[in-house]
Amino acid sequence: MTTTALILSSGKGTRMRSVCEERGIPKHLLPLPNGQTIIGRLVSSLSKCDHIVCTIENQKDYNKFEEEISKYVKSYTILAKEDSNIEYSEVEQAASIINTDNVVQTNGDLIFADGVVEEFVSRNKNSNLFYRGREGNSSNMSSVFDVFNSRISFIPSKLLKKLSKDNKLFVVKHMLSSILSGRVEKVPTLFNVDTPKIYEEACNYFAKNEK
Repeated sequence: MTTTALILSSGKGTRMRSVCEERGIPKHLLPLPNGQTIIGRLVSSLSKCDHIVCTIENQKDYNKFEEEISKYVKSYTILAKEDSNIEYSEVEQAASIINTDNVVQTNGDLIFADGVVEEFVSRNKNSNLFYRGREGNSSNMSSVFDVFNSRISFIPSKLLKKLSKDNKLFVVKHMLSSILSGRVEKVPTLFNVDTPKIYEEACNYFAKNEK
């Protein structure tokens, strides 16, 4: 089976505005002390997928994302929200061009523990079912509700268009089905980089642990 990685990186990053404006780049392109960027680390972990689709907020950042993504993969598509007048959400717009069997969907501001993304994809790559990866990290879990806290999902491409905010009952049905069927796995997230403080914590972590 073939797989596309869908990385959603089109958030405005309001809480990170001061850091991003100072550097002139979106938060997903912020550097880490180990020489990678946030999204570069994520793309690297998804490099065995057949194709990468990355959604971004602004067309003006296209070349910056392309420069970073192309370091790790050859087959990719970058979709800017401004690219289309079609009234699609970013997921629906991406789904319209995906022609692989399955999709691995995650967010471009997440930093996962080493190897967990690769393992998640490897375990589920031949499936035709909807799987979810929750945080599974004791420092990030929110008690029993952590089971609903998806960080990465493995989705048959035929379902992708239907898993949208405009089809809430369908989404709830598949989320509950994944829980009841034991298709929710631990995929530890080190950081969700959505504030300057968390970005600083991530930099300190990599400066200490990955020299």
